[in-house]
Amino acid sequence: QYGLVGPWCWIAGKYHWARQALFYIPLYVVMVCIILLYGHIFIVFATSRRQLAQLQDSCENTGAIAQRMSKFQRLILYPIGALLVWTPAVTNRLLDAQDVYIFELLVAQSFTVASQGFVNGCIYAATHREQIAT
Repeated sequence: QYGLVGPWCWIAGKYHWARQALFYIPLYVVMVCIILLYGHIFIVFATSRRQLAQLQDSCENTGAIAQRMSKFQRLILYPIGALLVWTPAVTNRLLDAQDVYIFELLVAQSFTVASQGFVNGCIYAATHREQIAT
């Protein structure tokens, strides 16, 4: 059923399972997958960098790995931004499922979810020149 339940959700409060199944569980899965993928990429880059440093003392080759690591560090800002933006919403829905309501958390959710595009734009603006240069 539909009802007034807060920002950007029209599923009535008595259907907590529907809210979770239709949006938040897929969101949790995607967030965990992103964290695991970025963790794997970081481990691969760090391992490659160490192995290359052990094999050769050439600054040219280690510079290429360092450049890739720098790109990775800039790209990780996007999932970090998404995690920061969605944390209040996820926390609010978990508490809401237990009939716990915190007004300040609802305000934080309203602000952060609405600012997702702004956060992505700021990250893009901060890393755009570096991406062009590399």
